[in-house]
Amino acid sequence: MTIERTTYPKIFLFSIPLLVIIISIGLGLSSLLQTHPEIAIGITYDLALTAPLFYFILIRKKKIPNITVVPVFILGLILASYLLPEEQQQHLELLKTYVLPIAELGVLSFVIYKVKKTTALFKSKNKQETDFYYALQKTMIETVGNTKTANFLATEIAMFYYGLFTWKAKKRTPQQYTTYKENGAIGLFGALIFIVLSETYVVHILAMKWNPIVAWVLSISSIYFAIQLFGHLKAMLHRPSEILETSLLLKYGLFGNNLIDFSIIEKVVPCTNDMEEENKKVGKLTLLIEAHNIAIYFKSKQSISKLYGLETTCDILLLNIDAKSNFINRINAKLAEYSKS
Repeated sequence: MTIERTTYPKIFLFSIPLLVIIISIGLGLSSLLQTHPEIAIGITYDLALTAPLFYFILIRKKKIPNITVVPVFILGLILASYLLPEEQQQHLELLKTYVLPIAELGVLSFVIYKVKKTTALFKSKNKQETDFYYALQKTMIETVGNTKTANFLATEIAMFYYGLFTWKAKKRTPQQYTTYKENGAIGLFGALIFIVLSETYVVHILAMKWNPIVAWVLSISSIYFAIQLFGHLKAMLHRPSEILETSLLLKYGLFGNNLIDFSIIEKVVPCTNDMEEENKKVGKLTLLIEAHNIAIYFKSKQSISKLYGLETTCDILLLNIDAKSNFINRINAKLAEYSKS
């Protein structure tokens, strides 16, 4: 006799923490909070601790990563901040001051640990060093579970890693090809960063006379955008594309990792002009304002990874490789090998 295990919708799995949150919101919006101020303490700890604790108990044996407890905790803090009057947020401030930094530090330490572990695993399997961004993407997917969220977080972390902490260049192998020397990418992004920072200063001075809050929001947003550009530029310097044994690994800064098997490539040809071919979609690995010098024709429509892991499909991919002739000759040699086998 076999006993079938009943499966329930995910909403039932999270019913207890959801119920805690709903009851807390109801109490926070009711008149009881004015007549019984002590309820604020219960609301604070129910949202910030009880709901995350029940959530953790329910997911700990599931495939959902345990690290997702932290967003539930932060959500509780945010809800409590909006629900409770300012004079009743003493316990909330204690959690923000002492518990929240510990949680953030724990998440950061966990991610760094997983990245190092993943990098070491890749080295042992592939007998070659993989770059930080590639390892980080794999780690975040394993940690977070959701691919889109993982790619977004990986890009944000990598932006600061390459922009602020990576300076020493690594020696490249003959199988690695840079993508920035011949198309003026360094000068282009350098000019963009200079323009953004210059405009930020001018706009900040003018906006301060009108609204200081708006001025700082615009300035912080502009500085953040400049860091994004700088991180992408630095990643281009440190992340060359590679010709592997059976595939081509195309890297373009923080705008994606694309592992393309030689078996799906039809041909690789020089190309410096924009192209349009009937019934074929043309994609570009570089930004629209950057030049390209190579076109890769696929045997069928392929998915190409872009910024934040977003994907697009194309039949022809335009890209820039500095040692163009050497790159094309080596790829064509690989394709010739595949056509004979």
